[in-house]
Amino acid sequence: MSTYPAKRRQVLLALLAASTLLPLASLLRDPEAPAAIGSSRVQYPELFLEAPSCSHPDRALASASQSEELAQVRADRYPYDPADGIRAVRLYEMAEACYRLGGLDSSASRVRDAASTMTLRLNTDYAAARLGLARSLEQERWSAVLHEVHRLLRLTHHLGRNEYVEWLERILGRAAARATEAS
Repeated sequence: MSTYPAKRRQVLLALLAASTLLPLASLLRDPEAPAAIGSSRVQYPELFLEAPSCSHPDRALASASQSEELAQVRADRYPYDPADGIRAVRLYEMAEACYRLGGLDSSASRVRDAASTMTLRLNTDYAAARLGLARSLEQERWSAVLHEVHRLLRLTHHLGRNEYVEWLERILGRAAARATEAS
């Protein structure tokens, strides 16, 4: 009966060793995947860098009203296209600048709140997509990797070419090849 605890200890040690070595083996197998891809080697950019100014200062209130209307339309379309959420925030910020220029501080505050709400939603979805990508890479779920990369590319499209977007495109190529192999 004294062998039972010894065998149990051996099994636990084997499980501990396996759980430690498996992630290490996956890291060594491919320098870009999965843990290395989720690493901080490539810093993700902020979605919003600076607020735009009023595009037509000579007709600030008309421009503010038009920008606010367009922002609401874009915000409604966000679930279908992440780029519309980005455009909505920009339009809300432009409307705020124009309302302030026109002297309507209460309207400026209203659209600033709408922009803040939309920004929070976008940043939350951006963080969720980055986390989803990291988890999908770790679990080698290539179709999920493709989905998250496409989502991140749509969220960062307005930033133009940068290191993060190029990194996502490299992952996209690798994941597409591996998804094809898996199917």
